[in-house]
Amino acid sequence: MNDASGRAARLIRPRTTIAIALALILAMGSTVSFAAWRATTTASSAASNGTITLASSGIPNLAHTYTSVESSKIVPVTLSNSGSVALPLTSVAIATTGALPAANVTLTVWARSGSTCPASIPAAPTVKASASLSASILSLPAGLGTVPAAGSVVLCVATTLTGTLGEVAGLSLTPTLTFSGRVGDNWTATDPSTTRSFTQNVAGLAAPRIVDCINGTRWTLLYTYDTARIVWTAVPGATSYRLYRNGAAIGSAITGTEFTANGSTAVITQGGTITVRAFAGSVQSEPSNPLTVTTYDPIGFVPGNDVRCGAIG
Repeated sequence: MNDASGRAARLIRPRTTIAIALALILAMGSTVSFAAWRATTTASSAASNGTITLASSGIPNLAHTYTSVESSKIVPVTLSNSGSVALPLTSVAIATTGALPAANVTLTVWARSGSTCPASIPAAPTVKASASLSASILSLPAGLGTVPAAGSVVLCVATTLTGTLGEVAGLSLTPTLTFSGRVGDNWTATDPSTTRSFTQNVAGLAAPRIVDCINGTRWTLLYTYDTARIVWTAVPGATSYRLYRNGAAIGSAITGTEFTANGSTAVITQGGTITVRAFAGSVQSEPSNPLTVTTYDPIGFVPGNDVRCGAIG
């Protein structure tokens, strides 16, 4: 090889090495950029292959007052995606405030199959997810719902009061539900809507109603007493009742739905207006309709122990 060709070869080798090194740097730079995009892209970020968003409507319609005959609330909730990539739904975040224990209310979510949500929660094999509101996250199984690109999907969402109505009567709870979805490993969207809360109440105890007062007689060895047997309606969820005379409580709690005032067991030692309240723990009902009673002593032996029924209001 002559000197000219040798110099040319030495000049070509560095250029080739530089070209190869530059190609490797570009390739590595491309790989790092893609990884960073996957790790940092969020619902509001745009990428070269699309965007995703998530918004809800209908959650506030879960507001409800539970009663002995209405222990569930079911509403349609629409989830919309204005992005260009379909978004599979993955979870519902749950937050609550209020005196009603969140563990007493169950949340159930499933895909609506017709034009309306059913009147009751469907049985298996419908794909659905369920958890008490005391859970922080309700995971949604694959196949429950995907929000199409530039479209929406409707889910049926239900809340159900569990346990004994009387134990939580008069209490309330305000849950906030936040739906989320994910594409791939890290591309996520979370509902930013401000209308994601609702308030639910448990109806207080219904007031009992005095339906009868029956005059009777109690015999003893020394004396005969006139009696008044007061009868009232049972209240769902109530665990006890108390009688009131002219608005003041008299006697002790009663577990049944009647009381006989007579002789030595009489708590109505004076005439007046009698009402009844239902109780469940610390929760009490409004007073019942009034009953007028009179007390007297026909022979002056034991004043006030003779009781007679009057008018029922």
